[in-house]
Amino acid sequence: MKALLRRFVRSLGWDVSRTTAFGKHPFVDISKLATAVPRLGFDVGANEGQSALELRRLFPEAKLYCFEPSEAAFRALQQNLGDDPNLSLERIAFGDHKGEATLYENAESVTNSLLPNAPEAHASQPESFAIPTGESTVPITTLDDFCGERSISHLDFLKIDSQGYDLRILQGARKHLAERCISFIVVEMLFAPLYRGQAYFDETYGFLTGFGYQLVGLYAIHRSPAGDILWCDALFRCQPA
Repeated sequence: MKALLRRFVRSLGWDVSRTTAFGKHPFVDISKLATAVPRLGFDVGANEGQSALELRRLFPEAKLYCFEPSEAAFRALQQNLGDDPNLSLERIAFGDHKGEATLYENAESVTNSLLPNAPEAHASQPESFAIPTGESTVPITTLDDFCGERSISHLDFLKIDSQGYDLRILQGARKHLAERCISFIVVEMLFAPLYRGQAYFDETYGFLTGFGYQLVGLYAIHRSPAGDILWCDALFRCQPA
């Protein structure tokens, strides 16, 4: 969704510049806060590789798993990043259960979700962002199960952008959260109704702080014309037990 918004903003004649100052980008802040060089991370909801490219630039030596359930977006992900030996591309969704799920696909793939669009969604974003185009059945698993099957005991960072499904993904990572096996988490936070059954900021915040995670900051805050926050990214870090 962030890449789409950058294109939309530029179409209005504005520019979006990158900065490395603290508090401006969650991945940059991870690089500054980490006590050791990150070696392993997950990009959940990788879409066409927008975040993965940033992560590769900041952490070129890290092993990065990219997860994207959409067939079309996954093909683009392969084209953009498929020749990187430190990448593992996985066409699968994460959630709070294992099996199959329905992926609701829209005209802009960055708005695809395992949740259907909310009736009020168009009031909080450009109307073209979430025009339904179809549905597909995709495999789904939990982060705990995937890591157990791959013998992954620790993640240096976890990025989640799943359009309203983020809390369910975190609920499928309870073991890793309880054991403090994820150092940093970047997750999209929703304040406006975009998807049916979505989690809101307070739910996700309460869930993560309940496991001892500390909110570092909010990033890429998008507001309505009236000034209300619609959605943003949030960075959490694990606090010592």
